[in-house]
Amino acid sequence: MKRSSFVMVLGGLLTPSMALAQTAPQIWAVSRPLNLSQSACIRQANVALRAQRWRPTWSNSTTTNAEANNYSAQILCNAPDRNVTIVVAGPNRNRAQNLAENLLRSNGVWEGGTAVLPQPPVAEFDEQFYLANNPDVAEAVRRRVFPSGLVHYQQFGKNEGRAARFDEQYYLSRNPDVARAVRRGEYRSGRDHWNQFGINEGRPGGIGSLGQPEGQLSN
Repeated sequence: MKRSSFVMVLGGLLTPSMALAQTAPQIWAVSRPLNLSQSACIRQANVALRAQRWRPTWSNSTTTNAEANNYSAQILCNAPDRNVTIVVAGPNRNRAQNLAENLLRSNGVWEGGTAVLPQPPVAEFDEQFYLANNPDVAEAVRRRVFPSGLVHYQQFGKNEGRAARFDEQYYLSRNPDVARAVRRGEYRSGRDHWNQFGINEGRPGGIGSLGQPEGQLSN
């Protein structure tokens, strides 16, 4: 694989000219044809980075950045041009090359196929509820550690048992006072009560709502 002749400054990575002006960062860039959609490429980028123990720093619709052991990685998805580029910068050029090419080979899906974590049906995931019910995830999304609550749920939340959507039956069974109020017609549903009061009262909105310490994010 050939090393790219130039690298744009994105998310803290240096151009070769900047690297030459310093004694450290050595940059290696590799690319490959891409047959994934833009969103699937970004999902796969996050999966690949985490699988190899990179710590994501931010992500948007085209780019994902991460850091690990004095190295920085950046994955750029360009679905319209059917190309994905992986750039790694760090103290040692050979190590940067190995890290970049390992990411390129991750899971073998860059040239086609499906991202490792498929998107669940819309009916099975409620982004608004998930972020409201998991303030640690909402903060991570705000800081661009994850592009969305859905990505966190796919990578971690599902295995952690976090609720993907509001569970009406569970909420009423855990909150008999609300169930009585709903029967009396004071609220249209348990979700109606949760939206107005339950969330601020810390009431669990779905199975998996409990047991996650505030501010603790499994990443």
